[in-house]
Amino acid sequence: MRIKIENVRRFEDNLIKYVKGKRAGMILNRDVVGVQSYCDTREQCEIVPAEFINQDIHISVDRSEPRVSEMAGIALNGNVLKPFLITKGNLDSNELLQNRVLQNQNTIVVQLTTGTMNFEFCIRWVKEIVDPYFVNQRKIEGLPRNTEGMLLVDNLAAHCTKEIQALLTKCHIILLTMTPNATHLLQPCDVGVFGALKIYYQQEKVGISKMSLGQIMANAINATQKTATIITIGNSFRACGIKADVQRGKLVAAIDHNAFVEMEAQITADNAAVPDASTEPVKRKRVKKFGALNVPSQK
Repeated sequence: MRIKIENVRRFEDNLIKYVKGKRAGMILNRDVVGVQSYCDTREQCEIVPAEFINQDIHISVDRSEPRVSEMAGIALNGNVLKPFLITKGNLDSNELLQNRVLQNQNTIVVQLTTGTMNFEFCIRWVKEIVDPYFVNQRKIEGLPRNTEGMLLVDNLAAHCTKEIQALLTKCHIILLTMTPNATHLLQPCDVGVFGALKIYYQQEKVGISKMSLGQIMANAINATQKTATIITIGNSFRACGIKADVQRGKLVAAIDHNAFVEMEAQITADNAAVPDASTEPVKRKRVKKFGALNVPSQK
């Protein structure tokens, strides 16, 4: 998909308006990543009869391993939110405990019955993880209780419902969404965290043909702890045009215009490599709004 440079410039303007100058600990990025690692997604050894050694052979794989998604959150100051793990698998509390997956301590685990994501889980994530984080961060930094936090997310519909916007407004949190099709350039979790998380996860799985749900979740938590370091988080935000500067003894957000110049050059090159559509689509795509969604418009 082509990315409109003017949309990226609008997003930079939004960062200047809503993010610049805020305390680094009050700026969060949230995204969801799948952490399952099937056996056909990595190199493996197979034992076959000698006469077939030089032949192409298709081997069936077992994909019955439970699927797990992680809703992750990182802050500009290097803080990491508690992993929010989502699964369709049957939860066995004893098996989770055996694997040190401690509900409400090192993670929150929820069971999904339909689809892959819904706004009810986003509501719960805000109530149980995000709002308590900002409440505690305001106390740590000596900020007024109504100091606004910033939550940067993509344009997934489940992340941006009216109910979520209303809840965030009540919690003094601004919801700032990104321009469509550009999260690989603008979203810190995508740019620098999730790739490393999956590498660490697969490293933990070496030699294990199939994991139980508790093992998957334990490894997801472990991979998150290894990946989301203060250096990785800082580099990820900086690559997306948001850096942390020291002003009057406080760590605050600043906007790196040079990062956006580099993004525009990349977008120009990418768009040049993608031919224009020769025909108009039969049905026009619905254009999603992006920016600060729960801020009252100023007339």
